[in-house]
Amino acid sequence: MIIAGDIACPTAALSKQLKSVFENNESIFKGKPIIVNFEGLIGDESLLQAAVPVLYNHISVLDTFTTFSSVTACLANNHILDLTGHFNNSISLLK
Repeated sequence: MIIAGDIACPTAALSKQLKSVFENNESIFKGKPIIVNFEGLIGDESLLQAAVPVLYNHISVLDTFTTFSSVTACLANNHILDLTGHFNNSISLLK
């Protein structure tokens, strides 16, 4: 089992970079279940319009974990409610 905590990829480019880390280290990750803890909610570039800096994950981060046999995603961080209006959307995307 692999536990990856406090993931924050606010752009598609960073999501791609994270995915390449998993792909380039396949011998470590292949066939193992993974638990990921997102630092913030999940959304698109519109979240960047927020008046204050917030931590969130671009929707493309979900593609990073499609090759794993079992993924558990957690929204367990102090930044989850930085963008309260986007909470339900993040839950829908995770489902």
